[in-house]
Order: sequence, then C-alpha cells, then structure tokens
Amino acid sequence: MPKLTARMRAYHIALIADSLCVCGCGRQATLVHHPLQEHPDQGTRRNHEYVVAMHWTCHNAVHAHGSDQYAEAAADHRARAISEGKLGD
Repeated sequence: MPKLTARMRAYHIALIADSLCVCGCGRQATLVHHPLQEHPDQGTRRNHEYVVAMHWTCHNAVHAHGSDQYAEAAADHRARAISEGKLGD
C-alpha cells in the first residue's frame, strides 16, 4: 500500500469533516473508505486519493457484505480536491 503522506492525511481529515456518509444514511462521516471496486484511473486499490467519507457503521456493513459501488464517488471527490488545490502537485 502506498504511504499516507501528510497532504493525504489532511485531505482525508477535511473530507470527513465536510461530508455526510456517502451511503445516504444522513450521518456525519467518521472515516474514509477505500472503495473495494477499483476505478479505471486509480492504478492501485489502496490509492489514498480515491476515498469516500463514511460513517463507521456503514463502513463496517460494506466490508461485511464484501462489495460496494463507491469507486465513481471516490473519483469525483478526487477531481474536486484537485481543482480546489487540496490534491495534486
């Protein structure tokens, strides 16, 4: 797994603070989730730029069921973060 840099950690913290759970439950996010389904542009599954904000109970449920559909949402979050200067070179 690629190393989590300080910039990635800051992105994750900001994403959690500013987001409700991606599943639509309406709860405040408590962590970031690396989607189990890989986005075509992602490269590696544990790319720290491709994450979504989730509540911990929903996160546990996703892993208990072994599948999720959040790869596109992760790519959208990444694109927005790049355009806002939160990610990228």
